[in-house]
Amino acid sequence: MFQKTIARVLFASLTVGLLSLVTVAPATAKNSVSLGGGVKCTWVLVSSVNGTNTYKQVCRKGV
Repeated sequence: MFQKTIARVLFASLTVGLLSLVTVAPATAKNSVSLGGGVKCTWVLVSSVNGTNTYKQVCRKGV
């Protein structure tokens, strides 16, 4: 009986973890934008202090 409870809790937590990963992944995948003319800009993490993240936009021109 105790093993069934542990199995249910593990299954539930795994399911919740996978669902949260699916909802977060699309938000983090889109961190770049094309400005046209071969210029692409991305956001880069510069620093992380006390839970506050600072990002900087870096643009580059393709070949």
